[in-house]
Amino acid sequence: MDKWLKRFNLQYRELLLDLSWRQWTTLGVPGHARTTVGSIFDPDALLIFSCFITRYDQRLFDEILEWLAVNGSLLNIQRLKRIVTNSSKAIRSVLGAVALWERNRGAESKWASLSQSLQAPGDEEPLFFLKEGKPLPMPHRTDPIFRERGLLRNEVKFRNHGKFFSPDQPANLLLKLRAFLGVNSRADLIAYLLTHEEANAYEMARTCWFSQRAVHDALTEMRRSQLIHSAEKGREIVYFIQRDRWEGFLKVIPPLPKWRNWPLIFGLLHRIHEKLNDEKILQASGEPLSSEIFLFARNLEMTMHEAGLGKFWVRHSPESAGPAALSLEKMVLAVLDEISQ
Repeated sequence: MDKWLKRFNLQYRELLLDLSWRQWTTLGVPGHARTTVGSIFDPDALLIFSCFITRYDQRLFDEILEWLAVNGSLLNIQRLKRIVTNSSKAIRSVLGAVALWERNRGAESKWASLSQSLQAPGDEEPLFFLKEGKPLPMPHRTDPIFRERGLLRNEVKFRNHGKFFSPDQPANLLLKLRAFLGVNSRADLIAYLLTHEEANAYEMARTCWFSQRAVHDALTEMRRSQLIHSAEKGREIVYFIQRDRWEGFLKVIPPLPKWRNWPLIFGLLHRIHEKLNDEKILQASGEPLSSEIFLFARNLEMTMHEAGLGKFWVRHSPESAGPAALSLEKMVLAVLDEISQ
């Protein structure tokens, strides 16, 4: 099982990096990864996820910093704070350092607010790792901004090829709407309604990651414009828009990409990575390992269902951990394949 864990752990990490590269390339980061148009990308959730996975790819981490210098004004800081609440201490620490770096670069004051809201660091540690998991060798001179947050890396140097996102990419619809309507809940709610026949306020608040009060107030005001409509359906009020008119105005060609709950999905992917590096998994064998994998997979199923992903089963065998491990691998690869379409 040790060989399987090492092999699959490395394979999984590389697949997560490939997913990140493809999304960031679509958003405008220079790279050779193929762009993806199957779903609308969530730059807020992607940045949080990248604070974990790009620690294994310094080039992508620095490309994201340069992208933020050009497009960072389109990220929703309040929503970032809401999403990152459920993240690990390590992710929060890196995001805090990125926000501090943006603030010191002279960006908007909202980055100072994000940086201050995230916890102070503990002991100093390397920021980057090799894909195998070993820390990247430490440089002689470290970046003072990241060192302030306890993260040691070489000094950040831009290559000066950051560019604006492409509004013509279907996957960039959320950024396009934020650039037009402003960085607020309204842009995200319009994106959601463009990809759904109808929705109630609770559903939109849960899947768009805003408070229910904020969504209710925004929808109430937007309805007065008569560009958003509502109807009673049983005991609830549902909202909808005339999508063909919006599509024509926004110059988007239907069918639009899917809306995915990326904060949930990225959180799921991070949990899988952490489990593959958990001491309980690394030291267990036989029945204990099989049970640990089986229970973990069953726990994932609820999140997968909430995120709208397909249903996958993990086989439990008391005699050997092999079937459970291979079933988990098959499930994880199927999830990655589904969200990469």
